Amino acid sequence: MTLRLPLSAIIALLLSGVFAGCSIARFRAPADRVKIANIEIGPGRSPNFVVFRVTADYELASQQEGMVGLDMNFGGAGDFRTVTEHHVTKGVGTVHLLAECERARGDRQRLVVNLAAFPRTFPLALLASRSRTVSLPR
Repeated sequence: MTLRLPLSAIIALLLSGVFAGCSIARFRAPADRVKIANIEIGPGRSPNFVVFRVTADYELASQQEGMVGLDMNFGGAGDFRTVTEHHVTKGVGTVHLLAECERARGDRQRLVVNLAAFPRTFPLALLASRSRTVSLPR
């Protein structure tokens, strides 16, 4: 069995798909993004401390203001704490986050960079997040 459609019906179907795709794309929610661009690790003021310099790129599209924060895991699973934040406005940019923290147990440290709504809400309204585990210097 073969389905035969007139050429005008085929063109109408193709055009409706094209225009439907355009209208859907126009109404997509804005994308918020954060990316860890660079991490530098150096010695702290005492042997038990480490300095983290994290460069993060962000795109804030859904809100007028936001916060880019650096969180670290200091204990067991899920025990993350914000160690520094930077206030940002809508658009694209780069932030430099600096924190001196006590060394984690072991030779690795998990870092999380978050883009959150501003003003802060509880629980935290995360818009985007990226994490990386780094080796600590000896």
